[in-house]
Amino acid sequence: MLTAAIDTLTTRCVSGIEADRERCLGLVENSIGLVTALGPVLGHETCSRIARRALDERRTIAELVMEEGLLTEARLNELLRLEAMTRPSRIAMTASVKPRS
Repeated sequence: MLTAAIDTLTTRCVSGIEADRERCLGLVENSIGLVTALGPVLGHETCSRIARRALDERRTIAELVMEEGLLTEARLNELLRLEAMTRPSRIAMTASVKPRS
């Protein structure tokens, strides 16, 4: 009976499903959870502050990090790469802070 239910679920609900890549990417890029990838470099207090601002102002984590000059664009992109967040790795603990003008 359970086998039949699984077969029916697979046939009627699962087979043929394809992810909407653009929608998924948009959801990830706008997720407040991205701040956790920055924790080892920026620290808990800074990440908490950035996360609160992002929620309050309805802005992205990346936008606020760049606005505040907390990281260079290259370092931010490196830390927020999807591959870096979905595969086991070790993060270098240096900040590569953007030089102030």
